[in-house]
Amino acid sequence: MAVDPPARIAFVTTMKTLGESALPVVRAGLERIFERAFAGQHRGAVDLAEDLLLAVPASPDEFTGHLVVKFARSPVSNLCRAAARALPRVWGDRAGPT
Repeated sequence: MAVDPPARIAFVTTMKTLGESALPVVRAGLERIFERAFAGQHRGAVDLAEDLLLAVPASPDEFTGHLVVKFARSPVSNLCRAAARALPRVWGDRAGPT
């Protein structure tokens, strides 16, 4: 099933507008979707995980950081890129290269 790109953009924009208050929802969504999205076998799960990663708010959170790192190890390039963008928002300077 194809997802409407404007709907995805609206979702990410709305979640970003909510800021820190969106973190529990984003984190819960990432936890639940991980298994289906990680390997890229379910296109809808990959799209949702990517959107959730893009919506991660700038809010220090150790648990979310560890979850984002798991997505960064995915063989799915879109998830890796979205995770790389999300990690500094939850880990700050700790997310920098070593």
